[in-house]
Amino acid sequence: MLFSHFSRLICFVSAFFLLFNFNATAQTQQALDGTYTKIYLAFAGPYASSPSSAFGHFFLVLEPDSSIPIHLWPAINFTADTKSYSSLEQFIYGIGGGLDGSYSVLPFHEKIREYANIESRSIWLLQLEFTPNEIHTFTTITQAYLDSSKTFAYRFHDKNCASYLTYHLFAASEKPITPSFTATPRDLLIQIIKKFHVHTIYRIDSIESTFDNNFIQTSINKNDNNLTPNDAKLLLPYYEWKLNQQKNQPSKEETAFLNKLRLITIEADSSKSNELLTRIPAKSFTLHNESALDFGVVNNSSKIPLLDIHYRFALHDFFDFSEIYSPNDYINLANLNFRFNQDSFVIQDFWLFKQISLSPSTPLVKRWNWSLGMGFNRLPVLSKKLSPTLVGGIGKSLGNTVLTTSFMVQGIIRYESGLKRFFTAKPELIQRISISNKIKLLHSFGYYLNETALKNPTVYYEYSLQAAVQLADESNLVLRSSFSKTDRQLALGLRFYF
Repeated sequence: MLFSHFSRLICFVSAFFLLFNFNATAQTQQALDGTYTKIYLAFAGPYASSPSSAFGHFFLVLEPDSSIPIHLWPAINFTADTKSYSSLEQFIYGIGGGLDGSYSVLPFHEKIREYANIESRSIWLLQLEFTPNEIHTFTTITQAYLDSSKTFAYRFHDKNCASYLTYHLFAASEKPITPSFTATPRDLLIQIIKKFHVHTIYRIDSIESTFDNNFIQTSINKNDNNLTPNDAKLLLPYYEWKLNQQKNQPSKEETAFLNKLRLITIEADSSKSNELLTRIPAKSFTLHNESALDFGVVNNSSKIPLLDIHYRFALHDFFDFSEIYSPNDYINLANLNFRFNQDSFVIQDFWLFKQISLSPSTPLVKRWNWSLGMGFNRLPVLSKKLSPTLVGGIGKSLGNTVLTTSFMVQGIIRYESGLKRFFTAKPELIQRISISNKIKLLHSFGYYLNETALKNPTVYYEYSLQAAVQLADESNLVLRSSFSKTDRQLALGLRFYF
């Protein structure tokens, strides 16, 4: 009985510390000096706003004695130092090399706050099968790297958080790593799931996915004295997230309300902190391959069928199905589309990268949509030649997980013969429909307005319809179609992952 009360006191003091440490810097600890019973692989889903997180983030969590709350478990992290670089520099150095990375150990609540609360990314915890001796070997190896305080070369596709931490896992268990051209978090996750017999998976939901709009609006309007510990416990993560989104420092009233929530929350039994974990079926942890190849047949206004090939090196687009990637953010790297038959061979486009974010606004979360792309493209206006192209856009979305409507205006800059620059604006209405977890549709209607639109009243419009049906884990049925003033195209094909 005395031990139980003492444990509750320790949890209470620990919770008090971590709750009031909201504005402090990360509490780095460099020693793994406990006895640990389990190792978890933690995976935070891809984050479109940061180039270094486009593949997701991979770190490890150690479970010590069960009386210690999950917030205080040590999280082993490997990250690139990007503070002194712009987003464009991060992207260039991340692909070509030039970034440095280092190890650190943080209390798990720091990673929960960073990913689930501030960036609103779900975190998955995969329990790995390790013996006590292997766990001891792992902590010994990792501690040696922490003690060295060295920095290591960092690249997005092969020298990253996943590749460095996976080395520790495989070295401790003496399991062989299957070599591959890339070593992204997704590539290594698949190996780890198979070789470490992962059957137990937990999820920590992103803060936005747990929002109850009516509850939050009602709770904020309540008198402080009427907030129950349960109200405060649910409201606190949202309020911390909200203040982190603000560019300005919190006002005195906001700070006072935040501290009030913290005080009410720690009155609750903090030893129940493991409630934030939701166990999910292992089969529902779906993570499609990043590289995809689409084979199809396209029929256009010339009525001559062509083979239609799409190759994507990475990462995720509308035609993929996965709970891990955001359903509203599409990131393509090295995307090539060409068509051919016995008489012709045509490269339609080649995007070095193309990204679009269509996350809808809600009563509590107001956000802008955006797009960015660079590559070679043919437009249905001007000369229709394959030309260097830059794309950028901004817009807004409204909707939910079933139906989302977006309006976006994109600016398209093309450099044609003689490096002559042409600018085209494309206002577009986009609607996405999820019929089920295996069938979805996207249709859009847009106009191309070039620089001569004022002199020439002819406007080029385009309607497109796209659909995807998941046939199996490694193949989807894809439909692409477009109908315009001068052309009609219909392509039906299969997508395979590798």
